Amino acid sequence: MKLRNGVFPAALFALAAVGGVLLLISPAVVQGNSGVRNFGIPHDWTHHHVVFSHPGSFADAVGSGSLANWHRLVTDPRYVIQQRKRALGLAGIEGERLGSESSVSKDWSMTLGSGGRLAAGQYPAKYTFSTGATLNCANAPSPDYVVYPTGLAGSGTQATVVAFFNLYSGTCTGTVPSTYWAYNTGGTATTSPVLSLDGSQVAFIQTSGGVASLVILRWANSGGTVGAPTATTGYLPVSYNGCPAPCYTALTLNGSPNDTNSPPFYVYRTDTMYVGDNSGKLHQFTGVFLGTPAETMTNGWPVTLSANVLTGTVYDPVSTLLFVGDSGGFLYSVTTSGATRTVVTSGQLAATGSTGIVDAPLLDSTPATPLVYAFVGDDGGTEACAGGVIGVCGAVYQFATNFAANSTGVKEKLGRGSLAAKVYAGSFDNTHYIGSGSTGKLYVCGTRSAGADPRLFQIVMNGTFTGAVNTFNTPTSAAATCSPVTEFLGASFVTTLGATITAAQTSFTVTSATGISATSPNNYIQIDSEIMLVTAVAANTLTVTRGQLGTTAATHNSGARVTDIQDWIFLSVTATGSATGCTGACLYNFLVTNAGTTGTATTGLVATGGTSGIIVDNASTLGGGSQIYFSTLTSAPTTLSAAMTAVQTTASVHSGTAIVNNDYIQINSEILQVTAGGGTTTLTVTRGQLGTTAAAHTNGSTVTDFGICGTSGGAGGCAVQASQSAP
Repeated sequence: MKLRNGVFPAALFALAAVGGVLLLISPAVVQGNSGVRNFGIPHDWTHHHVVFSHPGSFADAVGSGSLANWHRLVTDPRYVIQQRKRALGLAGIEGERLGSESSVSKDWSMTLGSGGRLAAGQYPAKYTFSTGATLNCANAPSPDYVVYPTGLAGSGTQATVVAFFNLYSGTCTGTVPSTYWAYNTGGTATTSPVLSLDGSQVAFIQTSGGVASLVILRWANSGGTVGAPTATTGYLPVSYNGCPAPCYTALTLNGSPNDTNSPPFYVYRTDTMYVGDNSGKLHQFTGVFLGTPAETMTNGWPVTLSANVLTGTVYDPVSTLLFVGDSGGFLYSVTTSGATRTVVTSGQLAATGSTGIVDAPLLDSTPATPLVYAFVGDDGGTEACAGGVIGVCGAVYQFATNFAANSTGVKEKLGRGSLAAKVYAGSFDNTHYIGSGSTGKLYVCGTRSAGADPRLFQIVMNGTFTGAVNTFNTPTSAAATCSPVTEFLGASFVTTLGATITAAQTSFTVTSATGISATSPNNYIQIDSEIMLVTAVAANTLTVTRGQLGTTAATHNSGARVTDIQDWIFLSVTATGSATGCTGACLYNFLVTNAGTTGTATTGLVATGGTSGIIVDNASTLGGGSQIYFSTLTSAPTTLSAAMTAVQTTASVHSGTAIVNNDYIQINSEILQVTAGGGTTTLTVTRGQLGTTAAAHTNGSTVTDFGICGTSGGAGGCAVQASQSAP
């Protein structure tokens, strides 16, 4: 079966009950002439905001009378993608250490143009996720790539959107990375792009003159650069389907509103897309990647929700409802079927005059208890916040998807809030995902003291959303804003069972125990769906405590894969970072496999101005294969600590922490490339790069690191890839 234009065929899944166990069979893995081939796994912002805890078994669904909803959920493309990605994160080559995230270092950074960047809280998009011995470099039949809107007005000398491929330092040959394609589509794009299922098309919102359009792009391997985009042909929507790549169409949102905060949400089953705007209207588009793209102008579309700026929209595959927040602090549900729209509006969740709800809701779509979460920086109350401070609080609200009008759901209070505070969506840990929706923990970075300095909060999940709210970590020393929190389930070692074990057995042999220990972070293993705690290792014999972290002890067959699991979360702060490994504007990661009420950052990475949303991708032993992607929100300045002549090939700087070899730096009007000494205060450089002229520079001159950016001036950020390495 072949995927066509990103649409998810109805027959893509076969369900079979075998011995009481339901098997989900997906031809996303198919047999070809060269063996088994994986189709790609798109990863964009929507996969952070629509997630799935354990839906239960086929028998559970039959017993509870929810089989139809259960079937709809487990065959939903996002559910399948989540399961494949979490499973692939635990896969690998037997006996090899995988790319655990205990150490993070920058591989490369690429310019988005002078002043270019993704907006805060938005994400790049990556295709595809892989593991093990194969990474798709430029010479692969279908190379992996990552897409960034540039945040700048498109022109003949500035791309609106760019994709990079040949991504993996240490594995890919040639220029790493290289521009896959770069196009000017006639506007400015700052919000998250989305991908078709087969990765052949990209959709995003662009604005021009304060008017937003939905752009649908069919790309080609056409090269170009951010500063010299390749020509692409624009088509009317009626002619877009089947146009020769590269080509695109742009559909102006009805009423000509602006949209600076609501990225498009794509529903794979129906080839439908939803976009909010700055005037409070929600728009529907049909025929997006497969048919003839058009905005729906009947049956109550577009629907007016408010006069406020809308967040991104999320779609629940079980109830078929849409959920969206706004800058006024309200959450909305909207029906998608029928001749009219039914809108349910919550009570006001954020104080009047505050930032309201700035990020899209987080939807945990389980068939029995589908739940939606909204995040605010000022709840307008006078209660005791987390930590005991009385006043307005940052907060997380939980709602059933069928919430009633004027409901305010159930609230868990974060730290002290403020009108200016922004709280982006949090992430659940792995224990929540393998549970039924009421276990594990939710990690949210919110404010604590006077509504300014952030704290990483840990909300203990239970059936009523009334668990403890712990201050897990204090990542900054003063005022700052956090990025959204991203979770990634990875592994550091893979082996196999030496013999079949029973559900009661607490000691057994594995093929190799080299990467497994009885101490953190390598002391939790997963076999099939069971997690075990390793308490002792003797040669290749493990002693374990069975059925850990919400799982159940079971029989496992000889040869079953044994994976040393590690659950990580990532976030960044815009300033004043003071956690492990980095000070100032930093990206941090935390091990949360079985976290207590407090934790310490494992490592940190300089990320000037903070980061956009963070994508964590791949689990591989190969060089550069396990990485994270984001955009910095500004570029990184330091200063010369000694004067330079026009012929000098070393530059002395006060701090080279954020600079790596092959980065471009700018001093006054000259651009130089760093060839050695990255990370130190003495840089070896090649002078007069990218059309500039070598010149003398005085002590104290500003040195701006644009990564491998090659930009001239501006305060924008760069597209960044950073690698992870195992402890």
